[in-house]
Amino acid sequence: LRRIYKYLPFGAQMRQLVEKDDTAFQEHVDRLVEHKLGHSLALLDAGRTRKDRDRLSAETGIPKRPLLDLVKRADLTRLKLMSGGMIRTSWAIGYKGLSALKRATPKQFYTRCQKRYGDRMPFDWSIQNVEGHVARMKQASPLIEE
Repeated sequence: LRRIYKYLPFGAQMRQLVEKDDTAFQEHVDRLVEHKLGHSLALLDAGRTRKDRDRLSAETGIPKRPLLDLVKRADLTRLKLMSGGMIRTSWAIGYKGLSALKRATPKQFYTRCQKRYGDRMPFDWSIQNVEGHVARMKQASPLIEE
């Protein structure tokens, strides 16, 4: 099974991808749950294109811009080692989606993490680990239409 797991995206519950104190986004997530889209892979499947997001926005009442933000978070869950915490960290330091992470350099990413978290880094963010993380993001293929 371990050989298979490295190829399968597991996704995450959308609640895990948004800070708990971000009440506006938590309300949007609640609406997604009501529409059976509370799991990231379900939202990614339903909202990959602009047309799909326009329809979802009308159905759920979630404005288009926050909906795109949530779909971008959902998109990252399909990538290796991208947990809810990693996605929240990426957003907190200004990398909002795969396209932003693809433009990052390891030094920029590391510097932003240090500036935001200081000695309380949320992960083992040595410069070597950041280099591997940024390299994985650069290799990833985009799935969503922005």
